[in-house]
Amino acid sequence: LEIYLSLSWDYVLETGGILSHAPESDVADESLLWLGQAYQALGENADAVQTYTRLIVVASSDERRQVGQDRLTRLLQHQIRSFYDRKAWVPLLKFHADHQDAFQLVPLERERLFMVAQAYQHVKLPAEAWHWYGQLLKEYPNSPLREDIRLQQVVVAQEQGNGALVREAAASYLQ
Repeated sequence: LEIYLSLSWDYVLETGGILSHAPESDVADESLLWLGQAYQALGENADAVQTYTRLIVVASSDERRQVGQDRLTRLLQHQIRSFYDRKAWVPLLKFHADHQDAFQLVPLERERLFMVAQAYQHVKLPAEAWHWYGQLLKEYPNSPLREDIRLQQVVVAQEQGNGALVREAAASYLQ
């Protein structure tokens, strides 16, 4: 498929689509990698996510599975970061929700949890923000951001108007 790259990503997509169903698993795996790369190069990120997800599930070797997982991780993180940097909270949350299957296949990242929690907070969904901040503290109890996360939980609890939750969050923050 590298030969076609010099011609066009469209040729890579066409040939990769055919070869992704090849009976030889190594050929199919390689074509899925190229398909994912082509979709990314063309800005078709949803198709790239779907292709890398498929590769992770059907890969014939741990090495190929890891390459697919690495590429998927970078792609998902780049998309989330892009929405976050633009303060595009609703698109960030939609992307995150639409690609939950893919996110389940990649390692959990502190930065992603924090960005999702903040996005929920910005769109005034404090219960969801509370959940994600809690998940962040559960997964990363020694995070250098834990004080800020606990402070955000106090703010979120106040936004919910739940006095008991505010006291619990404030007590946790003050410890």
